Amino acid sequence: LPTLIDIPANGNETLLPLFTKIPKYGFFYYTIPKQDPLVYLVCQADLSNEWLPGRMNIHIGGRFVGNTILDEKQAGQELLINLGSVQDVKIKREKYLDEVSKRMFKGMLDRSNALRKVEIRIVIENLKEQEIQIKILDAIPVSSTDTIQIKDVTMTPEPTLKDWQSQQGVMQWDLNIAAKSVIEIRMQFIVKYPRNCQIAHLNID
Repeated sequence: LPTLIDIPANGNETLLPLFTKIPKYGFFYYTIPKQDPLVYLVCQADLSNEWLPGRMNIHIGGRFVGNTILDEKQAGQELLINLGSVQDVKIKREKYLDEVSKRMFKGMLDRSNALRKVEIRIVIENLKEQEIQIKILDAIPVSSTDTIQIKDVTMTPEPTLKDWQSQQGVMQWDLNIAAKSVIEIRMQFIVKYPRNCQIAHLNID
């Protein structure tokens, strides 16, 4: 220790600070609305030195908010810390359109097949007084058989990253949202399938 420390001899655990290190860091918001309707604040730090594994206590503005276990990190690795959900960034995901068409559509329909047109909308509202950065993960259905086809996929705005971490159909949007504003993501696609086929396993919702 850099200085002499008085430790009470009362049998209780005493935590002593060895040193203070401030890595290069930043903050962003993160959400997967298909799985969880909450938005989370994340701290991203770039490590210039090795960090040993151990318990990490998290304080925000001098207030203790929780703890976690830190895995060993090598110099140059990225450290991501979940700081919990927030109330001033809202997200809503809903199926805006889901209809079966019986008409000819771009030559895709015949007597044995049906078309199902789906549109999903994600609405993100920033209630904060400043602009935020947010990462949003969502997915379009992927068919594992030739008898079911996903056609005419459109996404507005276009995702920043397609097939996130090599997971087919998973999309990531990296967006900046101005203070007190709302943005919307739209995903549209058409499913072509045999009329007697059940397509629940495509996980359209």
